[in-house]
Amino acid sequence: MPVLHRIRVSCPFEDCESAYKYQKYLGNHIRDVHSIDNTEAQAKAASVYQAAFVREAENQKKDHEMEVRQRRSALEIFHDDTDLKEESPIFHVVLFDLETTSLDEPHIAEIAMVDLASGREFQTYVKPDTTFTTGATAVNGLSHEDPRISAAPSPSEAFTSLLHFIDALKQHPLDHFALIAHNGERFDQPTLLRNFFIASLFLPEE
Repeated sequence: MPVLHRIRVSCPFEDCESAYKYQKYLGNHIRDVHSIDNTEAQAKAASVYQAAFVREAENQKKDHEMEVRQRRSALEIFHDDTDLKEESPIFHVVLFDLETTSLDEPHIAEIAMVDLASGREFQTYVKPDTTFTTGATAVNGLSHEDPRISAAPSPSEAFTSLLHFIDALKQHPLDHFALIAHNGERFDQPTLLRNFFIASLFLPEE
């Protein structure tokens, strides 16, 4: 069996993109060459993958910084004094859909969202604090025996993640959001607000 310490784990590339690809290759190499029972090798592979993900994040950050510099250069060429930090507020139209435990006092079991302004999506299952009615299970196929539900986060955890998603969409302090759903006024919107209230959480004013 190859000796782990003989495998080169340092990256020979300065370029971020090349480094990321190299480290992903290295992680695969360690996992392929060494047995799954070799905990040292698996730990090293995990460490290499983590380094690769850090490289990828750095690369994305550099791409964003380059884009900003290019935009500033273009503004200077055309003598536009607009401050890029003072961009106009965005009105986010966020479509969402719920799956619940029942129609009568429903608890959310799944929620999905998509922001039309950015195209970003959010989806999570929720482990509700009440049982599913047979009618609800017949419609959405969900129950407490479903592994997607049994392993799902609590309502408080799931809704907190949703709030983080909405907050991450905000590009300007004055951005506003419209949450829209099919039959939203009669069911989805009051259900969302009711479940947030039960979890002692509230949607932002905007």
